[in-house]
Amino acid sequence: ELFNLKCICDEIFGASNFAANIIWNSTKSVTNTALISVSHTYILLYFKNINYWIKNRTEFRLPDGGEGFSNPDNDPRGAWKADPFQVGGWRPNQQYEIVNPNTGKIYKPNPGCSWKNDYEHYQQLLADNRIVFGKKGDSGPQRKRFLSEAVERGKVAKTLWDDVGTTTNGTQTLKKIFGETVFDNPKPVDLIEKILQLSTDKNSIVLDAFAGSGTTAHAVINLNQQDGGSRR
Repeated sequence: ELFNLKCICDEIFGASNFAANIIWNSTKSVTNTALISVSHTYILLYFKNINYWIKNRTEFRLPDGGEGFSNPDNDPRGAWKADPFQVGGWRPNQQYEIVNPNTGKIYKPNPGCSWKNDYEHYQQLLADNRIVFGKKGDSGPQRKRFLSEAVERGKVAKTLWDDVGTTTNGTQTLKKIFGETVFDNPKPVDLIEKILQLSTDKNSIVLDAFAGSGTTAHAVINLNQQDGGSRR
């Protein structure tokens, strides 16, 4: 029913407010009797006014848990992660040579790409110890992103969600609560939590028009406990 639902939602919310079709890896098991085993479910994302979120995109972020951050050089600003200093797209003011100070090797952006910042900004970052040249100092430039900045900004959501539970996990949760399966194909709580992390603030009212197994209420309570919110 994905395509029918998309048509209905376009009519209700406006096609221009459609943001993404999220693919949720809803089952890990394989149906051996199927022609092809379906392992995903779709989640359609619409905004009431997408132009607001384009201008305020940093408000639409997931919390960053700090995976992959460390502080090998004992930077007083704390743990950091090395991000690429190259971006796609050709920008004339971001085309210049960068010399690795340790090896003398010259680096340029790949064809069709640019450095992330212009040369003046790069010099400021270099002076501020925000540019590194790989773990051993013999590679191309990378930019430090500090954990404190990551926590403040959050991280961008992707359209493929395979880092949350499956319908099996949802069923297991209900069995723990009720001692039996009382609802078919329940959603896992962490899936709804992830949706709420993106789509709510601490004082939001959350509407689940069908209620179902009560997973949304469960997720709201969990999220309020995690961040001190008062969502209803």
